[in-house]
Amino acid sequence: MTITRKLPAASALAIGVLVLSGCSPFAGLADSDTVTLLTIDGGDDNLALEEIVAAFEEQNEGVDIAITYVPEDTYATKLQTSLLADAPDIAAPYGAETMFEFEPLNDIVFADNGLNVGDYNAVLESFCGIDGQLYCLGTTVGNMGIFYNKGMFDAAGVAYPSTTEAMSFQEFASLAAQLTQPGDEATKVWGGGGDTLQAYIDPAHYLDDTGRIVDVLNDGYIGAIETLAGMVTDGNAPTAGETLSVGADQGLQALFLDERIAMFIGDNYALDAIEETDIEFGLTPVPVVEGDEPWVPVWTNTFGIPANATHKEEAIDFLTFVATEGQEIQAKYGQMPLLTSVAETWANTDGRKQLVEVSKLARTSVFNPNQWAWNAPLMDAFVLAMDGEPVRPLLEDAQPKAQQANDKTWETFDLAKEAAGAD
Repeated sequence: MTITRKLPAASALAIGVLVLSGCSPFAGLADSDTVTLLTIDGGDDNLALEEIVAAFEEQNEGVDIAITYVPEDTYATKLQTSLLADAPDIAAPYGAETMFEFEPLNDIVFADNGLNVGDYNAVLESFCGIDGQLYCLGTTVGNMGIFYNKGMFDAAGVAYPSTTEAMSFQEFASLAAQLTQPGDEATKVWGGGGDTLQAYIDPAHYLDDTGRIVDVLNDGYIGAIETLAGMVTDGNAPTAGETLSVGADQGLQALFLDERIAMFIGDNYALDAIEETDIEFGLTPVPVVEGDEPWVPVWTNTFGIPANATHKEEAIDFLTFVATEGQEIQAKYGQMPLLTSVAETWANTDGRKQLVEVSKLARTSVFNPNQWAWNAPLMDAFVLAMDGEPVRPLLEDAQPKAQQANDKTWETFDLAKEAAGAD
């Protein structure tokens, strides 16, 4: 196994680590026996991948995999450059429009090896699937939920929420009101809080069924923001300034660790930090619009096979290994594995067990190539709403701006799909 890492220009070179130039990092390797893998630098999360690669190499004598790590902020450019010539054999797709430059895995990895897509978390289909084709797979599941302090619930005489049923935004606000403990700047305990709504509301509440039309002027979306803003106005959720002054760059998670907030909407990375404390805590799905089924935001790391890869057979074998034995290796590390049966084995603490149960509620929704490419106007409107500005006028101004950006996102996607000859 060879590891190459692209460093910032000013960084010193560590032994054995190379700085990549603007050309394809795989020039000269395409004609060799080396299988090349291009992926985003995940920091400590790289350790699981490296053990998976080492185990695969041990089982496949003569196969050497060279991993190239690239910082996420430059990865999209590096991927596109690499796909033009001397493509890597394995890479992480980045954006739905890049998927069409990868081989579908339904047959070559799943069907041909007797693997059932339904045995994996739903993020496999929602994150890697387009029109019934799977273009990638991962080793991990990331998700969001509400972390809550059981001691504070007990003190307020409030029942613990369910791990398998989602509360409405109104119920979330009601709980926060019951859990808030008045005090001064140093002692007040807020009942609850959540980050930007765009991260955890079902896309069906801001898009039409096609995913092409932005529609936020509906009761569900407006009501959710008004409810969250009302929590701030009523003093049951911290303002952005209060969160910053108390939680610094760790935000609501820091408030929770300091027992200054009874519950907060966060992601799976909070779990390890909370488990290192003496806080008795629980986990429940993120709030939903009244009447909705639970909606759990999920994501995964991704690996796919570029259509013009040189060592496709070895790449197929590796991704099959990732989908099977690689999941067992991932289970030795902090991130939840993608394969549900292995995730259940990985869940050796109460917190992990609840995280797995919440993640099982994940489902697909309206498809959109990349909401983060166009949702800035909605994010800005949310911030202003939390400062007390009326919600509907903010969204009336934001919706056409978001629509214009969404149109461009779809244009890029459609052109990529047409170029690939996909149906």
